[in-house]
Amino acid sequence: MTLSATANRVRTVVTPGRVNLIGDHTDYSKGLALPVAINLYIVARYENIPSAGALNITTEIDTKQGKEILRSEIDFNDIKLDDPLTRFIKAAADIANATPAGILKITSTLPMGAGLSSSASFIISLLLSFSDLPLNENLAKMAQQTEHIATSAKTGMLDQLAIINGKKGSAMLINFEDNSLKEICIPPDIQIAIVHSGITRKLSDSNYSKRADAVALIEDRYGKLNKMTISELSEIHETELKPLAKHIITENKRVLDFSNALIDSDFHAIKEIIHNSQLSLSQDYGVSLPEIDNLVENVNSIRGVIGSRLTGGGFGGCLVVLAEKEKFDYQALSNLNHQFWLVKPSEGPRIETS
Repeated sequence: MTLSATANRVRTVVTPGRVNLIGDHTDYSKGLALPVAINLYIVARYENIPSAGALNITTEIDTKQGKEILRSEIDFNDIKLDDPLTRFIKAAADIANATPAGILKITSTLPMGAGLSSSASFIISLLLSFSDLPLNENLAKMAQQTEHIATSAKTGMLDQLAIINGKKGSAMLINFEDNSLKEICIPPDIQIAIVHSGITRKLSDSNYSKRADAVALIEDRYGKLNKMTISELSEIHETELKPLAKHIITENKRVLDFSNALIDSDFHAIKEIIHNSQLSLSQDYGVSLPEIDNLVENVNSIRGVIGSRLTGGGFGGCLVVLAEKEKFDYQALSNLNHQFWLVKPSEGPRIETS
């Protein structure tokens, strides 16, 4: 249901980002993943003023150089889709069946293009600003559809489900075959850190969609990868497709093993699983880069680090790092001269109205 078209109304939506602990590029093959919503946020304050006729937008984004402030206006009667912000807002408005007018202010502590679901967080903020929508799977599907329209990237639903269902202190084990969720507690003596590689990327500019297309081709020829075992890889004869299938099959198993290791606080097992996941992302799925592989090695050499890996769509972005809180050499992480954040598992979106 869209917001009232006659009465002014102010709504503030606080939406977390997410980091994926393990299980990347498995969502669009209906596999498994273990993401966690994090305490880095996009905040949307929308004042609905129907008489305004247009939407005045201010964005304030934290960057390494300081706060970046941009202002623009969208007239939905004469809209030009010539910039990403307009495309996102127009797509969200269409999906929400709304014609927003008034004032929209966006502030963010969530870095853009870092593989932390800034686009999904932004879209969910917009949908919840423009419409009265419950925090459920239908909202996740609407957010996914909005992103498909705005970016043409063939994303799965990992980001949306992780953000909407965020729980303090826990990750979410998601089975994308039926979008079922299981809460997995993060041991209190584990510190989650996120390290930016320094390489930004957009899913629409990367080979993300090419990977999704290749997976669809594999499944069309050989069956669903979420049902396939490693022994069945021999049935795939195309040399360019076999490593992609191998990653997804083995990554699904790693998600389950990793979840059990968290439950048992088995740091040795966690370290091995993270290491093998990064190798698979780099060597089998080809979404890591040499600079990122080197950064993983450097981070892993820091005292107290259990393991680190590329997180998100790849081709840049961030590493997710798990470390033992009492042993972690925070200063050594600072000395790498890479932007980093120490994060905690967060609740899902919060909505305030007046």
